[in-house]
Amino acid sequence: ETHGSVHVLSSPRIATLNNQKAVIKVGVEEPFITNIAPGNTTISSAAAVAVPPTITYQPFFSGISLDVTPQIDERDRVTLHVHALVNSITEKQKASSTAAGSPSVPLAINSVNETDSVVKTPDGLMVVIGGLMTESTDNRRAAIPGLGDVPVAGALFRKGEQASTKRELVILIKPTVVKMDSDWADDIAATGRRIDRMNESAQGSRPN
Repeated sequence: ETHGSVHVLSSPRIATLNNQKAVIKVGVEEPFITNIAPGNTTISSAAAVAVPPTITYQPFFSGISLDVTPQIDERDRVTLHVHALVNSITEKQKASSTAAGSPSVPLAINSVNETDSVVKTPDGLMVVIGGLMTESTDNRRAAIPGLGDVPVAGALFRKGEQASTKRELVILIKPTVVKMDSDWADDIAATGRRIDRMNESAQGSRPN
């Protein structure tokens, strides 16, 4: 067993009104086939006309979606209704029909991991939400070049192993109540300074 590392997937900042939902989505949408209507052949006095099948596509979202609805009380305590969703779309080829020789089409396999949470926190305090776990298994094969592919005896010169990887998505939310225009201006200025530091860090890491 080995310990992994931590990666920051996204660090957005959004604003919303009291009791209004805010949505963050980080990922991609890809179209997949969801329905195939078979075609037919129309025969007229002139000739036979083949009508191709009708294919219906639908976009599937793959990535992280976060819905947050804040409720602020008279003491500036914030109740957060948080819905986190992790979608992972993989492609699998399947026959378009049961007929022999029918072509294969790419279909979507949707793996969903989601959680609903309700938390209450004072203004400006960080909230941590975890528990979104995923696990993947990889089959790895190593062999001595030239010897590992030899029939029967090649098994002595190659090795296979199965590696299991677990990932946990941890969400950090810091609600800040904006009371006056000056608070909003200060927050925008802080965001600008943060972006400048990120740009300076990115430029400093580039090779000369």
